[in-house]
Amino acid sequence: MSTMPIKDGDINKLIDKINDHFKNNITNRFLRKALLIMEIPQSVWDIVDGFADKAVYGKLEGFKFHELYEFIVAAATFIHHAKKEIMPRLKSLLASGSASTLSRQGPESARDKVLKDMAISNFGSNLSIFADSVNELYLKTVALDKKMHPNSKRMYEKDPDLQKVGQYLVE
Repeated sequence: MSTMPIKDGDINKLIDKINDHFKNNITNRFLRKALLIMEIPQSVWDIVDGFADKAVYGKLEGFKFHELYEFIVAAATFIHHAKKEIMPRLKSLLASGSASTLSRQGPESARDKVLKDMAISNFGSNLSIFADSVNELYLKTVALDKKMHPNSKRMYEKDPDLQKVGQYLVE
């Protein structure tokens, strides 16, 4: 199996798009507290949250297939749990006037309230955009895997965790 690094401009652009969207629309300052209550392994958080840092080196040195697939599985797991555990009760988790342990302490400015309300109301759409982008990365990575390994078993065929990615991204 080839361990040749992947240096693909389309994949690099997509990774930048995914990382920016994740940081700005999924784990922004208004939503992060709610997301932290998800019951996912710390390793999933570490992979998804740390992928932006890894991407800097990946663009310079190239990515390895296992790095991309590892991120895809972690992101799909994150999305699955966010849809099931957070999305149905996000508003109540972050309600300003409630006694929620996740509500902000102290007075909330009018601007922050508007931004928080926007983050909450757009969370489902933003999570779907994130899922679509991760799925696009998965499809591009699989296509490149097939191209680079035409006569051998591809990495995505060997990893049982990748079998649930599609289900997690579209459910």
